[in-house]
Amino acid sequence: MIGRLGLALDAGNPASAGLAEKALRAIDPDAAKSEGDAAARDARAKKILREMYKGEELKGKEVVLGLGERWDRPLEQQLGISIPEHSLPAMTEKIVRGITFREDNAFIEADQKIESFLVKDEDVQDVKAMLDRAGQEFKREPGLSVRRARSEAGDLYEITFWNQFKLYATLSNPGKMPSLPRRNGRALRRARLNAWLQLRARRQGRPRAKARRRARKRLRRKEATS
Repeated sequence: MIGRLGLALDAGNPASAGLAEKALRAIDPDAAKSEGDAAARDARAKKILREMYKGEELKGKEVVLGLGERWDRPLEQQLGISIPEHSLPAMTEKIVRGITFREDNAFIEADQKIESFLVKDEDVQDVKAMLDRAGQEFKREPGLSVRRARSEAGDLYEITFWNQFKLYATLSNPGKMPSLPRRNGRALRRARLNAWLQLRARRQGRPRAKARRRARKRLRRKEATS
């Protein structure tokens, strides 16, 4: 997945300098050290090419916030690459587990729950305020910056990758959930809903937009009665 992200990051950003070149070299058969290595690189390159989108093909695709078009190119010149669906949540979980072990000398137990969210900053202003007020920062520069705010119910995380895109995460303790203002809780629930909708639409072959509208109507009705 890092190779795919390397192709999507801004090569001009100091935080990700050199990643695009490394990603391209990893799929270049001419850079191989053996015939087997060359064949593997060639196979990876062909797989990535099959999973790339250009121009009109990008319409309707879900784009990771922060990794969309940043160079004002016309649509016909834009390129996109598929990122495995569970890769970002898996990477987020690994980071949360690592920080918990390093900072707290503890493992995350089976009854604790890690959830990750791709959500706009403006939709979680109170979460950001909580992190500004009580968050502890961890950095592994230039690619990773993490802020964590702790509470009795669990932890909140803001994870920024290469200064270009971020995820939010929660680590909830058994039977509890970090206390969030209602508006921010809704934003995180919608982020989780969108991820679920994408998976269901792919499995059932339904248009994602229609599935999303139906589910959002159900969510609004539920929130109106809560």
